[in-house]
Amino acid sequence: MIAIAHHYFMSILKDLKHPFFAKSFVVVLLLDIACVFVFFESGDISSISSALTGAPIWFVFFYWLPTWSTALIVLRLRRRGYHSLLIEWMILVVHMTIGNQCVSWFIEYAFNVEGGLNMGLGIIFNGLMWATCLYCSYAMLEYRHKASEQKLAMQKAKLQTLRYQLNPHFMFNSLNTISSYIHSDPHLADEVLHKLADILRYSLDTGELEETTIKEEIELINKYLEIEKIRFGDHLKVEITVDPRASNISIPPLLLQPIFENCFKHCRIIESLHIQCRIYLKNDKVIIEVVDNGYGFQESVLSFIHSQGTGIHNLRQRIELQPNGKLTLSNQSGAHVKVEMSV
Repeated sequence: MIAIAHHYFMSILKDLKHPFFAKSFVVVLLLDIACVFVFFESGDISSISSALTGAPIWFVFFYWLPTWSTALIVLRLRRRGYHSLLIEWMILVVHMTIGNQCVSWFIEYAFNVEGGLNMGLGIIFNGLMWATCLYCSYAMLEYRHKASEQKLAMQKAKLQTLRYQLNPHFMFNSLNTISSYIHSDPHLADEVLHKLADILRYSLDTGELEETTIKEEIELINKYLEIEKIRFGDHLKVEITVDPRASNISIPPLLLQPIFENCFKHCRIIESLHIQCRIYLKNDKVIIEVVDNGYGFQESVLSFIHSQGTGIHNLRQRIELQPNGKLTLSNQSGAHVKVEMSV
């Protein structure tokens, strides 16, 4: 018997860790104070001493205990698969009606008022009215919370989908580079394969991560550029400048790679390709700018109506899912890509 009682008590303590209890305690306390203030101003409460005596009685027996006891029952019902708005509302109505009757008895005892509050059927009406208001308010907040969680889950799923599309896309382009050396220079092809393995290992290691640091992304880009430098030799020049304050800023994994890949795939060098990358902080935002000296973007790409390829298309969607994320494409001396995100 003692073991059963202990188990039941511990289960209640576990349930009380639910965020609802802490938040509801504050809400009903403020509600009780507000009601007492209104009644005092309207003259329904004759003195401060009456308010100080009556307020705790109303708080404990009409607001706090009915709300928490209802929540404990509802949590247990939901764990067993019962989720009925009508039943949950009726439980709260019953508890608040009982609480109202308890208030009447305690007021009678505390103020020596015969008959308590003498509310009669008003006790039931009062419990019904307050229970309906409180339950509808909580149901609305719960609905908004679930809608927010669902929206966040959909964003995460979309990011993962974009990520899974990007990995094969990147691997396909890298393997094309390797294939050009596999017969003419097997040793060089082997070296490139090892570098590609490092990049793919990084992709796997960050597969379940939502973000990584700029420093780690730059390390990945340097490995990627080593592969491209083998392909282009002295015809490729890359300058990367990173503000030291931005090194540990978090960004989505594999965000920089498609920007650099765009320089090789879409900008078509004449004699040599020069890529400049600047990463810095400005107005609580991290700014990433990549400029090359190629032919620049086609008009369809600048207007984001270009549907072929996954690189820029996925990049735009991933960035727009970030806080204040923005991708800007333009043509200067060549293609200019600018990424902005809140820190």
